Order: sequence, then structure tokens, then C-alpha cells
Amino acid sequence: MRRFALLLALLPACDEVQTYHEDAASPDAASPDAASPDAASPDAGLTGLGVQCAPETAGPGPVPGDAIPCVEFDPAVDPPRQQAYIRADCTDDALKVLLDKRHLVVVPTNVTRPELWVHFGGSGGQPTNNRQLGAAAAEAGYRFISLAFANEPSIDDRCKCPAGPRPVDCEERVRLEVLYGLDLTNDFRIDPREAIVPRLVALLRYLDARRRMTLEVPGRRRPRR
Repeated sequence: MRRFALLLALLPACDEVQTYHEDAASPDAASPDAASPDAASPDAGLTGLGVQCAPETAGPGPVPGDAIPCVEFDPAVDPPRQQAYIRADCTDDALKVLLDKRHLVVVPTNVTRPELWVHFGGSGGQPTNNRQLGAAAAEAGYRFISLAFANEPSIDDRCKCPAGPRPVDCEERVRLEVLYGLDLTNDFRIDPREAIVPRLVALLRYLDARRRMTLEVPGRRRPRR
């Protein structure tokens, strides 16, 4: 089985750190003796730390019509590269999530780098919007994929807790679940086949089986079938 070195850039979320503290007493603050039995205790602000987030499920998006082909080559792109848009559900008919997003695959005529450049778009982004990045990658000799995956709702939205602050490891667990499809958290649910790694594997197998575009490592000969 061929080995592909993936250039993966997973940037950690920069979420606002929520802290809890007692405000300094003002001159108008009531004295402890005047506090009523119903007054909030100093620990009242900490009661939400253990509250579970409401689970978020990756649901289906718009389904592409039959008029959209499985593979569509961009006629505006000439050598030295090929550029194609590929429907995710054509690589695996079990895929149902966000099918309006298509994979972007760009392969230079002269592949000089052995790594496979895989790009993950930001929350809600379309892979096909990364054509300029793909062109730059191809010019540098890389084979480039902008993968269509469950990139919405955002990690922040998936970790929102209506009853209190989010668990400190929510973002990490949700990202790992989106990557591998493992059941790591109650805060987000995704079919394992919809995860990033299974989607990427399905796309590579699809391209290899149909030989639409070569993603072979330079210098390696394709084994005979």
C-alpha cells in the first residue's frame, strides 16, 4: 500500500478563557450580616463547570442534483496542471453530510514533491474556493487536495453549553472525532464514515481505481493489476 505524507495544519481554537472570581466589594455592597438566606453563595458561579453540552449532530446538507457529474474537470485550467471537482458521494455512496461541497483535486503535469498536500478549509468554507492555493501548490510541484468534510457547524458552536461553560477538552475531543470518526465525546455525533480520514481514503481509492488523475509518488512505478 502506498504511503502518502500529508501536510496537515490543524490550528487550535483560540477561545476566550472564562474565569470566575468575586468582584471587589464596593462601598455600597451589603454587609455579610445583611445578606438574605437566598443570596448567591461564593461558589454559585462554578455550578456550571460540570454541565454537559447539548449534543450537536452532523446533519445532511443540500444534495447535488444528478446533473452534476461525479468528476468535473475545470476547462479554464490548462497544463501544467489538471484541476477537478469531485462529488464526495461518488467516492462512497454511504456519505450523506454536506454533499453540496465537492473535493478539489489539483495535480501538476510535473510532480516534483513526494508529499500529498491536503488542505482543510475553515468553518463553513467550500473546498472549491481554494483554487488559488491549489494552483500555488501545483506550481511548487505538489499534488493538492482541498477536502470536502463536515466543517460546519464550527467547533465553537459544537461546544456551546447553554447551561454553563464548556468542558475544557471539548474542542480537542470534537476535532479528533471529526478527524477519525471515533466516539470521543457526547458533545458531537458524526457517522464514522463521514470523518476526515475515511473521506480522504475514499477519495484516494476512487481516483486510483479510475485513474482519473495520477497521485503516484514520483519515481515509483505503478504495480501491474
